[in-house]
Amino acid sequence: MRKKNDTENMERPPKRRFNLSRLLVICILVAAVVFCVWFSIHVSNKESGSTIITEEKKITSITISSGIEDMGRLITAEYYYTHMEYYEESKKAWGFTIPFSTKSFILKCTGVVNAGVDFTEVRVDVDDVLKTVTIYLPNAEVYDNYVDTDSVELCDVDEALFNKIDASDATDLLDEINDAELLAALDKGVLETAEKNAEDIVESFVRSLIDDDEYGIIVSFTDDTDEEETTE
Repeated sequence: MRKKNDTENMERPPKRRFNLSRLLVICILVAAVVFCVWFSIHVSNKESGSTIITEEKKITSITISSGIEDMGRLITAEYYYTHMEYYEESKKAWGFTIPFSTKSFILKCTGVVNAGVDFTEVRVDVDDVLKTVTIYLPNAEVYDNYVDTDSVELCDVDEALFNKIDASDATDLLDEINDAELLAALDKGVLETAEKNAEDIVESFVRSLIDDDEYGIIVSFTDDTDEEETTE
């Protein structure tokens, strides 16, 4: 019996008490680790995103060039005209008009002068520092200048007894009309209009690709677009 009592009277190990301060320290440490991991991932994602954006802009510069080149030689301005011209011709001898040799008529016609830009000669420079996209295009030129043959009409035809009207009379007059209307189209700014419309087309196309309002778009027309690109 004594032995049993001695065993019962042996000291038992003290119960561990709940340490609030230690738990608080552990929570703070865990929170700090979680924050560090989150911050690291966040910064890494931002850096990766910047690289992707930069790479996309480099790809976009190539896309800009190929996309504009695909437009080919595009008519960007049209000058329509209606022309009426009086024609008269007489035969002469020794400086005098031969009687009954004067023929005349009035020619009416419509035509068009087409001007445009050769987009296959485009050159593109992208400056990510200045945030600009510069498009170099060749100067506009006249592509077509012709009279609509279906519109040609001869009025007030007066044939002479000794000087009949033939097809060459109308053909020669049409050539003169072509030259006159070409000069009129140039004088009224058909080439300037062609370049302005080409600029609008290019700006709209480039803006749809880069989708970034921070980048300014500059369109420049030049006689020399063969320079090596300085920036991709």
